[in-house]
Order: sequence, then structure tokens, then C-alpha cells
Amino acid sequence: MRMSHWGVATPVLALLGLRPGEGRRTGLLFAYLLMASSVFILGRTVRDTLFLSRYSLSALPWMFVLYGVASALTVVLYARFADRIARGKLVVITVAVGCATYLVAYALVLADIAAVYPIFYVWSEMVANLLIVQFWTMANDLHDPRSARRLFPTIGAARVAGVVLIGLVSSAIVRLIGTAQLVLVLVGMMLAIAGLAVVLGREARVETPASRRRAPPPRVFRDRYVQSLALFTLLTFAALTIGDYQFKAIARASFREDELARFFSLFYAGTGVLALLFQVLLTPRLLQRFGVGFGMSVMPSVFGVGAAALLVSPHLAVATVMKFADNGLQYTMHETCVQALYGPFRTEVKARTRAVLDALVKPLAYSLGGLALVVLAPRVSVPMLSIATLVLVAGWLAVIPVVRRRHIGALEQTLGARSVEGTEFGWDTLATRGLLRVLEHGRPSAVLAALEQLEGDHSPAFVRTLERLAVSEVGSVRASALDRLAQIPDA
Repeated sequence: MRMSHWGVATPVLALLGLRPGEGRRTGLLFAYLLMASSVFILGRTVRDTLFLSRYSLSALPWMFVLYGVASALTVVLYARFADRIARGKLVVITVAVGCATYLVAYALVLADIAAVYPIFYVWSEMVANLLIVQFWTMANDLHDPRSARRLFPTIGAARVAGVVLIGLVSSAIVRLIGTAQLVLVLVGMMLAIAGLAVVLGREARVETPASRRRAPPPRVFRDRYVQSLALFTLLTFAALTIGDYQFKAIARASFREDELARFFSLFYAGTGVLALLFQVLLTPRLLQRFGVGFGMSVMPSVFGVGAAALLVSPHLAVATVMKFADNGLQYTMHETCVQALYGPFRTEVKARTRAVLDALVKPLAYSLGGLALVVLAPRVSVPMLSIATLVLVAGWLAVIPVVRRRHIGALEQTLGARSVEGTEFGWDTLATRGLLRVLEHGRPSAVLAALEQLEGDHSPAFVRTLERLAVSEVGSVRASALDRLAQIPDA
């Protein structure tokens, strides 16, 4: 008998975590994020090429400063009305404004109006980031915490896929039509995003409890754990900003205009492919074996080695390796670990915390990095800027143990609150590793709550932890561990 299309597709959908009826929505979201990621990467290629080919390097630090300030102000204004407009309609408005301004910018580029290049440098980054923020807002509206845990890894793969796609095709497009015409390609991709958003806007949203809708926004900055995450974010992106300047300065000395655009395209293609392989083959294994603390240290360690190497070998190949630590590891190992760090938060607190860190702290970090460059770049050579980078990297690495310690404390507090109040938390898949840490180091009440959260986990790491808990001096913990071991085959 001939197998139906659904019969063939079912094993594939199951492998991706999809259930019947979820394929269409997930496919639309994947396509949306693919386009948004492509706009982000191609926009960077265009803005960097146009700006660096016409302005001196002394102007670049001010672009970082202006972007940070403009982005923070835009987000504050955007937040005032974002929830008052339907998600799909809001994306359409953003795309309409983006397309109109990009077409104006294209006309000014053709006329070679000097002022357009710094304006487009800042504006294109803001539009691209806003489209990605709107995507995740819409995606969260369409999923409850359980389906989000199951489907977001598959949907999120579109972020890296977009980097690979644009890297592979943009170099060929530049050869055919030139760098300036890529602005029109960006307009076309944004129109595709608007179409996808309209279709997704018709999908049923997950209902939010009325009590949660009426509740005022949580004041997350009073939490010491959030404060440590903010410091971690600040040091991370301030260091990456200085490294970004070094990479672009060395690339600018080697290429100009279309050649520079092709180099950036090839860099993004190579970075995307390596990042995809790293995420699939290495990230899960490294995190499973060494934990999130180790994972948080990978990017600053590789980035720091690259920055140190630039001091003795200021060549494009070395700068490219350093930049790979940014573009290649930021959206794989680093982002995976950051998602795990959000595990202790209730769903609404998680959304607020992420908004504060991404929309306020991260732009502030870009501005601080830019201000450091305004002071240092005219006075020291590009390779010597690595000294400032290494100071920031040292602070970045030093704050990781603080974040990990407070992460465990926040997990314990959250589990204790849940055991008393029955509150629902949107645990991320990677929060499992944090729960295992609670089993190792937490109070008995938190250990019992963590065991409840890990129901159904049969992983080797969990089994080993249960075997240690089975000889605990606390009777309730020992009994619960023995009961769980009895439910696991071959344990």
C-alpha cells in the first residue's frame, strides 16, 4: 500500500518535536525568522560596506554610541504602544516605515549624499533588531510554555540558517548588481516578513490569565540575580564592540566597496556554516558534559585568545578568528546558555527581564564600547586596542561564577515558591541542567521540587544524581529518589 504524505512526514515531524496541526504554523514562523535573520545579516553587510568605504575609521566609534542611544530611546517609545496594536498589524507598520526609509536611503546613496551613510548605519541595525524582537513577541503569543520548550529549538534554528543563506548568496548578488542595490533586496525581504506576519496574525493566540494581564510590570532590577545578568551582558557586548571595531578596521585596510561586501558575505557564510555545525555537533555534548558555567566561558575564552593574538599578529586572518567568536558563538553556545539562565523566572518575569537586558543593557554596552573607542582609537593602534578588550574579557570571565551562584539561588527560590503556590513556570529545555545543579547543592525542599519538575527525565546525568540522592541523610529526599529510580528502566 502506498504511504500517504502524512505517513511519510510524521516521523520527520516527530523528530522536530511537532505534533499534528503544528506544522503549518511552525513552518511560517521558521520562514519569518529566516527572513528576519537574513535582513539582519544582509543589512550589516550593506551598512558596513557603504560606511567604511566613505568615512574614516575615526567616525566608526560614534556609530556604536549613536546606535546604543537611539536603540534605547526607540525601545522606550515602542513599548508605550506595542501592546495596543495587533501583532501582525504592528509588524506591517514597521515594515512599511522600514521599506519607505530604505527606498529614500537608496535614492540618497545613488546621489552620493554623504549624510545618508551614518544615518543608514544606525537605522538599518535598529530596524533589523526590531523585526527580530517582534518575531519573538509573536512567537511567544502563539505558544504556551510547554509547546515553546518543544518547538522553539526547531524554530530558532532559522536564525543560524539565515546567516548561512545570506552569506552564500549575497556575494554572488554583489557581483551581479553591486552593493547599493542590495538595499532593494532588503526591501523585498521585509515585504515577505510583512506577508508572513499577516498570515500568522490570524493564528489563535494563547490566552493569558486575566490576573496576569492586570498585573503591573515586574520590577526586575531589584533582583540581585538580574543585576548580575545585566553586568554579564554589559561586559560581553562592550568587549565585542571593541573587537568589532578592530575586525572592521583591518578588513577596511584590505578591501573597499564591492570587494569589502564580498568579503563580509563570505565571512558570514563561513561563520554560519561553522556555527551550525558547532551547534549541532558540539554544543549539546559540551553542555551535557561540563555544564552551563563552562558554556558561558567558551565565547570569552576564544574571543580573548583572538584579541591577544592580534597584539602580536595584527592580520585579517587573526581578526577573523576573533570575530568568529562573536558571530559564530554568540548565536549558538552563548545564546543557548543565556536561555538556560532565564530558567528560574516565571513566564512574565522572564519576558520583562529579557526585554530589559536586550533593549536597554545591551545598547548601553554598545554605547560604552563606542565611548571607549572614541577615547582610545585616536591614541593607540588597532592591535593595541586588544589591551582594553582583554580587560573587559577578564571582567566578563570573572562575573560568570557570580552569575552561576545566583542562578542556583534563584532556582531554589523559584522551586520553593512553586511548591507553596503552585505557580506555573515556563521552564526552558536547558533549565534542566540548572535543576540538576539544585539536586546536587539545593536545600531538601528545593530538591524535592526539582525532582517533581524533572518527571520523565531518564538521562544518564539524572540517573547518576538519583543514585547519589538515594543514600541521602534526608528521609524524604532518599525515598523520592528511590521511587524515581524504580520508575526508570535499567536504572
